[in-house]
Amino acid sequence: MGDYGEARLFHQEALRIRERALGATHPDVANSLNNLAVVMQKLGDYSEAQLMLERALQIREQVLGPVHPSVAKSLNNLAAVLVSMGDYSRARPLLERALLIDEKASGPNHPDVATDLSNLAALLNDIGDYASAKVLHERALRIREQALGPAHPDVASSLNNLAETLIKTGDLSLVRPLHERALRIKEQALGPNHPDVAVSLSNLAFVVGAMGNRSGALQLYERALRVREQALGLNHPEVATDLNQLAGLLQDTGDYANARLSYERALRIKEEVLGPTHPEVASVLNNLGLLLWDTGEPGKASEVLERAMHAVEIHTARSLVGLSERQKLAFLRTSQDTFYNYASMPPQVVPNDTMYAAVLRRKNLVFRVLSEERAALTRAPDPKVRPLLERRESLVREMTSLTFRSEQGQRERVVALEKELEQVEAELSRTSAAFRAAQAEARAIATDVCQALPRDAVLLDYVRYSRYTPAQGNKPGRWEASYTVFILRGGRCPNVQRVELGPAVPIDAAAETFRQSLTQVRKIGDKEELLSESEILAKARALGALVLPPSVRQALPGAAMLNIAPDGPLAVVPFQLLPGENGQTYLVEAYPLVTIPSGRDLLHLMREESSERREAAGALLLVGNPDYGAAVAGPSDKKDGHRALPRAGCGLEVTAEFLPLPGTAQEVQNIVGEASNRLRGAAISRAEGKDASEPWLAQKITGQRYVHLATHGYFAGDTCTPPASTRDQRGVVVQAARLDEDLRGPVGTNPLLLSGIALAGANQRARATSGAEDGILTALEVTGLDLRGTELIVLSACETGLGVQHTGQELLGLRWAFGMAGTRSLLTSLWKVPDEPTVRLMTKFYGYLWRDAKDGRPLGKAAVLRQAQLDLMRENRARFNGDSRPIEWAAWVLSGDWQ
Repeated sequence: MGDYGEARLFHQEALRIRERALGATHPDVANSLNNLAVVMQKLGDYSEAQLMLERALQIREQVLGPVHPSVAKSLNNLAAVLVSMGDYSRARPLLERALLIDEKASGPNHPDVATDLSNLAALLNDIGDYASAKVLHERALRIREQALGPAHPDVASSLNNLAETLIKTGDLSLVRPLHERALRIKEQALGPNHPDVAVSLSNLAFVVGAMGNRSGALQLYERALRVREQALGLNHPEVATDLNQLAGLLQDTGDYANARLSYERALRIKEEVLGPTHPEVASVLNNLGLLLWDTGEPGKASEVLERAMHAVEIHTARSLVGLSERQKLAFLRTSQDTFYNYASMPPQVVPNDTMYAAVLRRKNLVFRVLSEERAALTRAPDPKVRPLLERRESLVREMTSLTFRSEQGQRERVVALEKELEQVEAELSRTSAAFRAAQAEARAIATDVCQALPRDAVLLDYVRYSRYTPAQGNKPGRWEASYTVFILRGGRCPNVQRVELGPAVPIDAAAETFRQSLTQVRKIGDKEELLSESEILAKARALGALVLPPSVRQALPGAAMLNIAPDGPLAVVPFQLLPGENGQTYLVEAYPLVTIPSGRDLLHLMREESSERREAAGALLLVGNPDYGAAVAGPSDKKDGHRALPRAGCGLEVTAEFLPLPGTAQEVQNIVGEASNRLRGAAISRAEGKDASEPWLAQKITGQRYVHLATHGYFAGDTCTPPASTRDQRGVVVQAARLDEDLRGPVGTNPLLLSGIALAGANQRARATSGAEDGILTALEVTGLDLRGTELIVLSACETGLGVQHTGQELLGLRWAFGMAGTRSLLTSLWKVPDEPTVRLMTKFYGYLWRDAKDGRPLGKAAVLRQAQLDLMRENRARFNGDSRPIEWAAWVLSGDWQ
């Protein structure tokens, strides 16, 4: 009936009676504790409810055993309280355990199982894993409709939960009927003034308002607020939720005064009940901050938005524990608006160094968290952890094998393996929670990054974000995808410049046009030719004007090196080809360049410099000219008849045949010759032909200082639309196929399966049995290698520098994978590179790498790459009438350590 205050009194009296009559550890006492705790949760007293539920769980486990259905109920209720408090990492294992208990005790179609599914799905929704949440909510709805009938209140709850998840996908037309049906059921079953009716009223109001009916939404919000205030009291957190949503609608209609009053009241309630760092408090702070900015109080707005950022950062550090890699990325998206709004504040209000500190805490966060976790687990693994690491390796191996095979049930097996992999990764994350919590407290500032730069080296740290422009007159506030760049110069600390680059759409378009121009082929009669260098330079100037405007270029003269930390689509732009000062030369002609994910990664490189380098300096491993084996015909593509084999990525098919690359044999021979002359006494491991296999590489690669892999590479593309290619390069032709939604399943597709390199036997991969060697080293498999201390890995193959883009994070591909495995520097390519020029460039690169400069110091990898590229540039201009043919030398980018 919603009269929680009166119910609490009866439950308290029942608890006292049972404790006196039966003793403190009787199961009936646990029942009373559980019932009272549920009411306390409804009343918003979460800490008291948590204590009661923990005591009830302890009694039930001791008296009834660990797998009793009553234990499952305690686990569910305790998890619900923890979720309300924002403690997702502790809640999830409880919910998963409750589900296992109830499925075993009552069968898969019992209403208790539906409750477990709903609660687990709600948590997944909170952390941003909407695809998995949707599947669980749909299953819970089916169970409840079948077991309880279509008009039961629990069915209404499932309808409401499913609708809330679908809202995240943006399809409101599907959502409104679900909320309307849920409201009808609740009003009929519970009466018009029940708190659960208010939930449906509020949710329906949001959808109605989003569809343009503001007056209708206002009426629904006001009715929901009246119901909750009457049933729950004036200071309940759910009342505050209605106030927050009502304020947003008032703000949209221009009623700023009443909107502010509602926000401030909601904030007082939520801070008092939930504490200052709860995510719901951050949500209200975020909304209030924008309102203050809209009404001409940017100073107060910045203070409020900074409090919201602080709350989000604390909640993020706690909540990333226990999540898989994919879920960590999804979780960050749930709080990105708070960061974007704070990042939109002008420098007159938030100084550049303060704002850049916030960027440092956010950018590339998932990679840093995962690498710290992996390092902690690898360095000193607990005996309980080793089986998890071994199981992860086994799952990755089997997933990769299935990726390149076609057999009945393959898709279902891939989905099952991905789900288990996420569970293993989540358990590994929980194991290192204490270590990561300590790391999360470290707060890098601009001065730290600046001091990590070499003297006169310049860092350009790009940020792609949704920039908020406050309301002006009758124009409401609006967001627009934009770029900004932070500029630091070593030796001049902590001088931080910030330049707003403008809307992201034209920048992204110019970046794509420029990239396409580098490999674009046009037909003239019967001949094909690349674009001229002057045409490429024109595209480069168009992009350079946007990302390197005069306000940025003025910081470059005299720079010893450029450290580029790109973001979004800029992550795959060859910055070395952007124009120099006069517009007729390239940046690489003036500066060495190195790519890093964020300025924070400079600190990581400094911290690891001495502790991670191997003692066996000079050890070298090389792979070249693998024997891919005879091609095995796969299913034919109906459109063009090309032999193709299915990939377990997102529906792509890769041609079965990897063609031989004889130039790579000469490349390896040249590098061995350089090593023999300049690294005297160094241990050299070398494999070609059939010996260049994945098992050989996995066995030998750990402990090497230098690794060179000359073979085919591929990137299947994050949108299932592969770029054009030709067969005479170190790549593999890919055929676009339909995006297979069924394959995504409840856990989606692992993007690290979309990148990899081919080794011996790769053309026989269709015959590989499950978990066996398939000749393909995927990025996912690379993450399981131990490359700590490896100085440099060169991936002399096509498109090894590409990956799936997540704004604010490192590309999910081979760069991510080798960095996660521990290598300090990586040389990769951004497009399909021709074979013969690559041999020339790599020979020059190693010749300079192992040659000391005049002062006796090594040149450094960034300077070495620049010198090798300049050599090819000059040689090509002499051979091709002044055309340097950038396609042949400019694809190569160095990421990580430049020294």
